[in-house]
Amino acid sequence: MKGRKTRPQKRVIDLESEEGLHPVANNNHGLGIVRSFRDVPPAHYYLKINSFSFLVNNEVENYESGVFEVGGYKWKLSLHPTGNKKRNVTDHISLYLGLEDTKTLPPGWEVNVSFKLFAFDHIRDRYLTIQEGEIQRFHLMKTQRGHKWNLLFYTNGCSTTRGKSVSLYLNLADCGSLPDGRKMYVEFKLRMKNQANGDWHEFAGKRWYCASSLGWGFSKFMALSDFSNSSKGFLMNDAVVIEAQITQIFAPQDI
Repeated sequence: MKGRKTRPQKRVIDLESEEGLHPVANNNHGLGIVRSFRDVPPAHYYLKINSFSFLVNNEVENYESGVFEVGGYKWKLSLHPTGNKKRNVTDHISLYLGLEDTKTLPPGWEVNVSFKLFAFDHIRDRYLTIQEGEIQRFHLMKTQRGHKWNLLFYTNGCSTTRGKSVSLYLNLADCGSLPDGRKMYVEFKLRMKNQANGDWHEFAGKRWYCASSLGWGFSKFMALSDFSNSSKGFLMNDAVVIEAQITQIFAPQDI
């Protein structure tokens, strides 16, 4: 493991060395994924599931490993045995590296990580390694590998709906992750909770995000008269609950 500080709130952590790597055919050039075989086992953490079929047969959606420490930070693995349904994955298993115990980190924290995920090939007695890109960023709004998002909520509406509706948008906050000329397809839901009965008022969207279009949503998300009426259940005790669900992301290298 190699570590290098870039500034007080940032660190670069190498979770694996390159020793023992053997290149194999890569069928995921567009997604920036590199696969290799190696004989050397993982250097920092090893998870063995003795009855994988139990997870599948009992429809366990997410299995989390124990917490382990590397580079002064705590981590865990998150395995979806039949694919991450929130991202509409059904024909692959899904595996993620997550950063734990982030409440102890200082404000504005960011950790830059180089890591590989492994799967043991029992037939060949070797490890398949999978790596997406060289350095991945973990920070306050992204404790698993992904993009940084925020919600734009206009309580009095915006543009032509001002004074008539509340408006809600899903915004890509780390705009630097989409250089000029790159696009990212996103399927999402924006929701507001009815705090009286627990139901959700929601809209679904499908949009291409790019450097010039970083935010998409609904200018007429809800009539302002319904939102401001406490008997409707959406604004209660001066509190409102809104939520974004990102169900699918497709980010090819060149479009």
